[in-house]
Amino acid sequence: MRSRFEAYMDGKPLSHVNPKLLILDIQHEIADPNIQVEEIANRNGLKITSERQNGSSVKITFELHLYSIAERQKACQEVVKWAKGTILETNDREGQRLICRCTEFPRIESALGWTESIDMVFTAFEKPFWEEKIETKLNLTGTSAQSDLYVPGNAGKAYVEATVTPKSTMADITLTAGNTSITLTGCGARTANPVTVAYDEKGFLKIKVGSTSILDKRTGSDDLMVECGETSTFSYTASANVDVEFRVRGLWM
Repeated sequence: MRSRFEAYMDGKPLSHVNPKLLILDIQHEIADPNIQVEEIANRNGLKITSERQNGSSVKITFELHLYSIAERQKACQEVVKWAKGTILETNDREGQRLICRCTEFPRIESALGWTESIDMVFTAFEKPFWEEKIETKLNLTGTSAQSDLYVPGNAGKAYVEATVTPKSTMADITLTAGNTSITLTGCGARTANPVTVAYDEKGFLKIKVGSTSILDKRTGSDDLMVECGETSTFSYTASANVDVEFRVRGLWM
């Protein structure tokens, strides 16, 4: 059935699960910021001690126009299988994706009400924001270089990843993104074993030469991050001639 709405899970359209499935609505909910405060001695007002964003959620409402109660139940179970993916996209947020889990699976509450709507809910936990589907990239070369790059978004700071490919053996490098900087000392990278700075799906930093972790050779900032919706300066200084690619996905509320 035709609908003006569409959702994709790991690239598979929801409307393709069953030809009698009709998407009625896609609702977005952004969790309120979790702000911790404390009193200031002998002063009015409060001091913010920490501020973080809890997970975003999406509710998708659909109908299964199948008169046979067995066929309708089977189709709903197929939607449950569809909902068990991890990367959600919706056509009202083109170019963006949400890393999430289904926290309310669809279910048929009444076999009699064969035209009743069905809901399912998805929640983002480790990555609470929608992110750009396509990374914003910056490529630089030489022993040192600097350039500005605009990162789209409206949700604070985004993690920056990088790949450093030496043209000869490289011992040290400092990578800078915005107001953050990481120095790697004695990493011994070579052309066949580039340095990679990356974050996994849970947001944990991994720094490797080839497949070997060199997190113990890091000093400086805890993470490489830049503000979304702004132009930031990216730079590096290395002990050898290298090619550097910075990558970042802008974040959206």
